[in-house]
Amino acid sequence: LRGEAVLFYDHRKDGLVGGLRGRGGGMIGSFGLRGRVLLTERWGVAAEAQAGGALMGRLALVYAVGGDT
Repeated sequence: LRGEAVLFYDHRKDGLVGGLRGRGGGMIGSFGLRGRVLLTERWGVAAEAQAGGALMGRLALVYAVGGDT
């Protein structure tokens, strides 16, 4: 198994999930987790979850053309 994971913060408030409302009445961005793992040399799965003003999730089947890059 080979893969990667990224935990991120997106300061933009106009994205797909929008921003979170802060305590002082202001807005902050959204938080998310993105990852990919190759189960064989060419096939794998990718997933993403993001939370802001809304929740979003995505799961995908991955085919690596040319192997692991």
